[in-house]
Amino acid sequence: MKLTHLAWAAGIVVGEGCIFGHKRGTITLSVSMCDVEVLHSLKRIFGGSVSPWIHRPNATAFRRWSASGITALTAISKMRPWLSSVKLADFTYAKTIAPNAGKGRNWAKGARTHCSYGHPFRGRNLVLFTGPHGRQRVCRTCRRRDMKAWYARNKHTKFWRKYRKHPTAPHATSAPDRSARRLVR
Repeated sequence: MKLTHLAWAAGIVVGEGCIFGHKRGTITLSVSMCDVEVLHSLKRIFGGSVSPWIHRPNATAFRRWSASGITALTAISKMRPWLSSVKLADFTYAKTIAPNAGKGRNWAKGARTHCSYGHPFRGRNLVLFTGPHGRQRVCRTCRRRDMKAWYARNKHTKFWRKYRKHPTAPHATSAPDRSARRLVR
């Protein structure tokens, strides 16, 4: 990447850009304008995404390029020598709001040693599984309690009947035949 491209991008960010931090721990860098070629050039240089056209009443339609998290941090650090003092102040303020930006969405959960009810995340009480949100650590005690509560709430519903054992199975309808067991011995 050429320095002229970075200086050009810094000029666009100074003129049309916005740097802000979210309380959830993310820093976002965005540029809104009507010129789509400029936005796609920023996307090629730094990554991020370009939104579809945004229409507001009594205003010209525009598009927005935005980058957040580690992508925004690397973009800002590459453009830092050419950014104005106002944009650098915005960046400093955004870092105070979101001091853990760039560490990932759930960075604090990996450092936890106990669940929210105080059970330790270690030994047989720790369950690791891959769910819809990636790899997760779950407290076995709390999971067992939640599953028992779920079964108690749903055992008389149509949903529950779908998953219970088939009614024609011998173990589901009657007790096992003990006399046959005695003969086998």
